[in-house]
Amino acid sequence: MFACSLHPLPLSSLRGFEFVEKDALHPMVGRFASQTVVKTLYKYGQLGHPLVRTIKKMFYTHTLQENPQHSIIGFYGARTPSELGWLAALSQRGDLKGLIKAAKKCLSSYSYVKDAYPLVKYAQQCNRSQSKPVPFRSTVAEVIAALSDLSLIKKKATPIFHNKDTKEATPLMLYSPDMPLVILSALAVDKAQTKAEYLEFIKGFYDHCTDEQKKWFSVDPNNIGTKEWLELWYTNEDYKKLWDDNISNPSTWDLFFACAQQNDPIRWGYVTFTLPSKDKAPPKEVQSGDCCEAAIWGILQLILSPGFDSVYTLSLLPKELQSKSLIKKFVERFADHSINDPELRKQQFFEISGPEIKPGREKFEYDGYGLSASIKNILNALNYMFELDAKDFNELGEKLSSEKQLVSFTITDECFENIYGTIVVTVEDLQNNKKRMVPINVGFRHVGVGSTKSEHNGELHDLEQLSEKYSIDKTAFPFSVYFYKKTPGINLFRPFAGKELNNTYLLWGEKDERAVLLRKNVLQLIDFKKVFCTCNELNSGVVKVLAKCADKSPFTELIAQIGATELVEKIRPCGALLPFLTKVHLSWSGFKEDSDALIGVICHGSDGLDFLAKYLARQNSNWSQDKVLVEKLWKLWFWRSDFINMLAGKPGHELVSAFMTFIPRPLFLKNLGFYVHDLGLLVRFLNKRNEWKNDKTAVKELWYPLCLRNDFVGSLYKNPESELCSLFIKFIPLTEIIRDTFDKIKDFEGLFQFLNKSKSDWKSDKLFLPQLWDKLSWNKIFLGDFLANPEHELTQSLMASVPLILVVEALWRSGAGVQAIMQFLEKHNPEWKKDDGLIKEIQNSYDYKLREAFAPIIKITQKKASDLLKKREWLLKERARELELKQRVCNYNQIINTTSLIAEACSWVPGFSSYALAWRFGSLFCQGVKPVGVDSTVQKTACLGLSAWQAWYVSNWFLKSLQK
Repeated sequence: MFACSLHPLPLSSLRGFEFVEKDALHPMVGRFASQTVVKTLYKYGQLGHPLVRTIKKMFYTHTLQENPQHSIIGFYGARTPSELGWLAALSQRGDLKGLIKAAKKCLSSYSYVKDAYPLVKYAQQCNRSQSKPVPFRSTVAEVIAALSDLSLIKKKATPIFHNKDTKEATPLMLYSPDMPLVILSALAVDKAQTKAEYLEFIKGFYDHCTDEQKKWFSVDPNNIGTKEWLELWYTNEDYKKLWDDNISNPSTWDLFFACAQQNDPIRWGYVTFTLPSKDKAPPKEVQSGDCCEAAIWGILQLILSPGFDSVYTLSLLPKELQSKSLIKKFVERFADHSINDPELRKQQFFEISGPEIKPGREKFEYDGYGLSASIKNILNALNYMFELDAKDFNELGEKLSSEKQLVSFTITDECFENIYGTIVVTVEDLQNNKKRMVPINVGFRHVGVGSTKSEHNGELHDLEQLSEKYSIDKTAFPFSVYFYKKTPGINLFRPFAGKELNNTYLLWGEKDERAVLLRKNVLQLIDFKKVFCTCNELNSGVVKVLAKCADKSPFTELIAQIGATELVEKIRPCGALLPFLTKVHLSWSGFKEDSDALIGVICHGSDGLDFLAKYLARQNSNWSQDKVLVEKLWKLWFWRSDFINMLAGKPGHELVSAFMTFIPRPLFLKNLGFYVHDLGLLVRFLNKRNEWKNDKTAVKELWYPLCLRNDFVGSLYKNPESELCSLFIKFIPLTEIIRDTFDKIKDFEGLFQFLNKSKSDWKSDKLFLPQLWDKLSWNKIFLGDFLANPEHELTQSLMASVPLILVVEALWRSGAGVQAIMQFLEKHNPEWKKDDGLIKEIQNSYDYKLREAFAPIIKITQKKASDLLKKREWLLKERARELELKQRVCNYNQIINTTSLIAEACSWVPGFSSYALAWRFGSLFCQGVKPVGVDSTVQKTACLGLSAWQAWYVSNWFLKSLQK
């Protein structure tokens, strides 16, 4: 038997209600509805709808983030399970309208009306069970209001579609007409503390329903409540037998239980909460990842659940741990609820994390408001949850083990002092010798919970497998709540998020009149302003519908709360961006000049620029003359290759003209060269700008970004006769083109072929070849190929036109060794060692390492070496003297400039002579600083326009005037 009894009426206790053949009255449907229908409509329902209004009276929450729980006040809060069943029976009466009308007549006339007797009798029972006395008329009014709402709920479940052509009236299904029974059952199952209490709800219905409705039961529920029936629960073994096909003829509810008990693997996410405000500061909303916390919940799930059914039980723990408060609270919180329920997970997060510092957490390390990722943190948190003080995981496993199971922890790949690694948690079931385990991967700033594994196959199952095994009708209720179908509509029995929200949105993609009526009723039921949805949750089908219906509810509400950039990036791949932009309201946040969303707008499709121009014109008809705006637009989008390509594709567009007016040409051409990868497109753009094609400066401005691109350089060398390449060859020296591009082509033979195609007379051009060598002699890649191809025609041509010493120095500079250079020279000229001119050039080379390397070969004498050293020393001294002279000139110029500035400043002071102060300073520095190359102060001041005695006279006059 399951020991999970902390939660009122756990799902496993609902076995034995097969005699209730009306689905809406079965407690499993009620339990499921309390987590789906009730939760969805409580959070997202339109307050004016009777179904939402009734649920708000039945349930309450302190905050919308919590799961609704049954109210303990008001009309519904005061009702016993039996009275709720009686109310359910009244709501199903065929003469309900007349009953309500008669009861209202009773209230208005203060007289007894026979037709109102069933309602009045029920009100009398409700009045007797009140803990506090309530006027009878008030109770009657409350019953009338409740039954009126339940009647309206049933009516609004099936809006009537009137076909204009056939004149037929056809009901459409918004939700089940049995919804009054469903929500009353949900309230009863939520209020019931025991199985017997829910049975009272069934009895209340049975005792007051019609004879026809009694056929919904195979047995009189008054004969059910035996001790054996009360102890009839689903066990873990029953659950496994269902999967193993060891139960013959399982009931609908056996199979529904199997579906509901699927293992829910732990998932991490983000917890959003509001920090308490301090010093009257506004509240601040923050987010914290709960990956480390999720690992702890995953470990607890493995230890507390005997199988893969997500049912937790304290009985698996040692007796001394079963009463620990935090563990009891964990089991109670997630009994019959998903371990991934965001509201419950948020509550659980605050047990060990959050901004509040609680006693016992001294050993915890936090990253913001959540636990930081570390093995030590997981050990300390588990100790905290179980109120233990285990020094390591081995001791912790021993303390968590009991007579029913053994718990062990193995740490692998440990590093950084027990911070990162993998914790493998293993639980061995001593009753059936089965093991279950889960890996916890602790890495840098993240903890991941791996898949739960078992020694035996077949314990983890797929619902599709179950449906095939038992031939389940997946389209029939209650199984339709698990087996998703893509028919557009709304199914309140599925959580209103993800697939179900997408399914509802798809209704707006239907064009028939039935769908129009159904959409109208959905909007009356759901307040889409309350529905929060991220872009990632929207599927492509919904995005296409959104684009076409951006001006209609519920998409106006959706668009208002989704980030503009995210939305544009979601719409673009669907090819529906422009339809969206024509529909969305101008107040949309994406319609701002500084919004990144517009980047996606203009970079999509051939009409993107046109749309942008129209949008800008709506804001300001003279936008193209607004320099500030145009420069702002350029700064936003100049780095987008798709945007630049769109500009290149429309050279005559008004946006291009605006940029040409205010954006510097070099900047515009630079971006064209970088981002327009289609060279043909670039040529077509330039053909519209003939003034650029004939402007040498503009051609060079375009060349610099293009020569950095491998694709362009490859095209240049293969086809120099092309229009674009010919343009560059016309205005840029060929040697500079080769210098700028050889690093990209890296092909000696390709260079040779390029020269043949672009300059047929290059071999005989005695000026060209030395210039070519000058540009390439610093390129190591070229020199490597040059050295490796001594007999190549290009090499021979260069060798014939370039002094050998320049070749030797370049090859040496590139890293070639002496032997390699000598072999190269011998292939060119075997008699090179007898070339006195070359030997002398090597002996006179400034590169002493080159001289030393060749010394054994060319036999440089000691005398010559000594002469060279003396010459080198003299040259170094000359160089030092030049540097000193330059520094002195610089200092002199600085003094002159400073004096001039002071003179100019003084000229603005009344009574001051600019010459007075300036030449006072002049006389001072003339006395202390000798002029460059001249010793005469007179000559120094004369170059400024005054003689020395004039400077002396003026400066002394100035000093005397200051003394007075």
